[in-house]
Amino acid sequence: MSKLHPLKLKRLEMGFSQHALAFTAGVPQLYICYAEKGYPALKSKHKKAICKALNCDIDDLFPGAQ
Repeated sequence: MSKLHPLKLKRLEMGFSQHALAFTAGVPQLYICYAEKGYPALKSKHKKAICKALNCDIDDLFPGAQ
């Protein structure tokens, strides 16, 4: 079994679907999907918006992102 991305774990813990998180964070749902699969192309402003929506620090979800 593969290890889940910290973003997915936090999203599920908070009870968000990808769509609901995307709406709350103001980012396209596809970005949530890509981030959870570990694609590195997500911009810093999008990472920050996602973290704000989940009420956590960027290092919690995207280690080494800053």
